[in-house]
Formats: sequence, C-alpha cells, structure tokens
Amino acid sequence: MISIRRCAAWRLKWPEGTPKTLTRSCSLHSAADSLSFITRDELAMKVTDPAQRCGLDYLIVDVREPWDYSRLHIRSAVNIPSPLMLTMPADALLDRLAAAAVRASGQQLDLTALPGQLIFHCTVSLVRGPTAAVRLIEILRTTRSIKDKPEISVLDGGFKSWAKAYANDRKLVEGSDAPSG
Repeated sequence: MISIRRCAAWRLKWPEGTPKTLTRSCSLHSAADSLSFITRDELAMKVTDPAQRCGLDYLIVDVREPWDYSRLHIRSAVNIPSPLMLTMPADALLDRLAAAAVRASGQQLDLTALPGQLIFHCTVSLVRGPTAAVRLIEILRTTRSIKDKPEISVLDGGFKSWAKAYANDRKLVEGSDAPSG
C-alpha cells in the first residue's frame, strides 16, 4: 500500500500541460492499489537471476533525463524521459514500451504484449518515477490492446539508492561513468 506522504509528493510538481485526468489518478484511492514498490536488493536479484529475462519477465524504465541516463544507469534499463512519459499519446507509449521489451529480450515478440513487470525509477523515485508509473496504470485500465496487464512497480529510493549500493558493480550498472575492466 502506498503511503499518503508519497502520494502527496507526486502532486507537488506537475509539468505544464499535464492532463487533468492524470492529476486525479494520483489519488490514494485510484492508483495505489495497482502500484507496488521494489527494493534495490530485490531488483538486483532480478537483474542477476538468469531465470529472469529482461524484456520478457521485466523491463526497467528510467525516466531521468538522457544525459543522466547516459552517464550511469541500471544495466538493461531503457530510457523514456518523464516529459515523454507524461505527454506521449497512450498508444505511442504502449508501442514504445513493447518495442523496448523486444529489443531488451533479443527475441521476436508479440507487440501487443508487455513484460510481466514494469519497474519505473527516477533519481529518488518520489515524483517522476511514480508519476510515470501512475500514468501507465491509468492507460492500462482503459486499453484493451495489451493482452496481459503487467505488474507496475517503482524502485524504492530511486537511482540514488541503487547507485549508492551498486555503482561499482559492472554486472548491475552501465554507462560512460560505469567501472571499466
């Protein structure tokens, strides 16, 4: 269950032009039941578990700006900056997520399918990451084009927490600032 503090934090800063329905979707009653949090250690186990297949079982969506993503990011994460997540038409966003899953898995997949779990994060996962997750929950509630609805999660503590624990682990991070050798 989402804490009231976190849900209230999502409403602090909404980008200009954000649809009114998105603001309402952040209420504790609507999206909270569909959103879960995953710890950095749980996610690290998922990323390193050979039985968990990126693009099929899960997909990590980093909503930070491209320059932050390019410097250092969770291995296999895809970058869809939060302004795009919040303004892209619903069908285009679902297509982009499905295409990212196909690329991550390296397999030819049905483009009407999403991985079993979508994990969103930003720097600290208090505003952008949860807001993107809530937007996707609302899209999935109204669309019939996706066969199986994925679990939607947010990385607790965001990338800052992840980097604090794993910034020097080449199995868990990649980017221009990632450790070499």
